[in-house]
Amino acid sequence: MVNCLNCGKEIGERSTYCYSCSKLGERNPNWKGETVGLNSLHQWLKTHNTKPKLCERCKKASVFDLANKTGNYTRNIEDYEWLCRKCHIGTDGRYKNLKNQNFEWCDRCEEFINPKTHPCFQKMEECPRCKEMVNPETHQCFHKKAKRSKKK
Repeated sequence: MVNCLNCGKEIGERSTYCYSCSKLGERNPNWKGETVGLNSLHQWLKTHNTKPKLCERCKKASVFDLANKTGNYTRNIEDYEWLCRKCHIGTDGRYKNLKNQNFEWCDRCEEFINPKTHPCFQKMEECPRCKEMVNPETHQCFHKKAKRSKKK
């Protein structure tokens, strides 16, 4: 008996890979290599490139996107970085387009929104207590919740 070159499982002497490993990556008959579609490429990159706890640019924790550095979509892991949504939009040029259309960044939703139509900004007033924007009908602060003291 010999061991699989990939996972180390015991296999027959004439094989080099176990059945599961014989269908992985380039050994798979459906493998497309560099001609893969964008969605499949991102899926492959997400399994081969671990997601960090902080954005690689601003060092803040947030929702992460896999951003391409050069614009060439290949299987080179070094050509991609994990960025928060705000940094990703800023680096690929979408930020300028959104700013020209009067979009604003919403910290609550973590995306660019239209302040004229977005519910976070409709009927909002400044809370006199915490100075954050609140809905005057419900008097709930959207961005910071007031700390409640525990009753003994």
